[in-house]
Amino acid sequence: LGIRYSISQMTAEACPKELAPQDYQLKVKQFFPQGGTEVTPVHSNEEFEWKDYCPMAFRKLRELYSLDAASYMLSLCNKGMPAG
Repeated sequence: LGIRYSISQMTAEACPKELAPQDYQLKVKQFFPQGGTEVTPVHSNEEFEWKDYCPMAFRKLRELYSLDAASYMLSLCNKGMPAG
C-alpha cells in the first residue's frame, strides 16, 4: 500500500528537469489507518506509517532509465502472485 501510494503521488506531480538540493533530502511520511483517509485506502492490515525517502529523486532515476510506473510497481509488488 505504501509503495503504491508513493508511486501514484509522484506520477501525479510534474517532474522538473533539474532537481533541487532538497529533493535529495526529502522524507515524506503518510499514516495508513485501517479505515482509510481521504488519500489512503481502507485495508485489513494493521495501521502503519509509510516513509518515502527522496521520492522525486527516485522518480527521476526511473525516468532516466525509461522505467514506467506500472513496470516498477510490478517488479516490486507482483512476486508470488498468480498470473492473470
